[in-house]
Amino acid sequence: MLPVLTLRFVLIPPHAMAPVEIIRPHSILAVEAAEEMHAGEMILLAQRNPKQDTPGEEDLYSVGVRARIVAMGGLQGSKKGGTLQGIEVVDI
Repeated sequence: MLPVLTLRFVLIPPHAMAPVEIIRPHSILAVEAAEEMHAGEMILLAQRNPKQDTPGEEDLYSVGVRARIVAMGGLQGSKKGGTLQGIEVVDI
């Protein structure tokens, strides 16, 4: 199973590319797992409540996008930033 990256305010549609800033610890772990074990692929899921810092399964929409990391690097502090590209719609 691919790692899941939860997004607060945006979802990247298939074939589109978008910049992202990754700041939450669980999101950084998902990106690192995708880079190390899944050829840069992950599942993107939007949160129902963007103010929630640690969403549970019930806080996420069940339709998302399989995406790949196009570029990723470190930012100031422990943040990461880069570009993701949507591949296809997935049901979770």
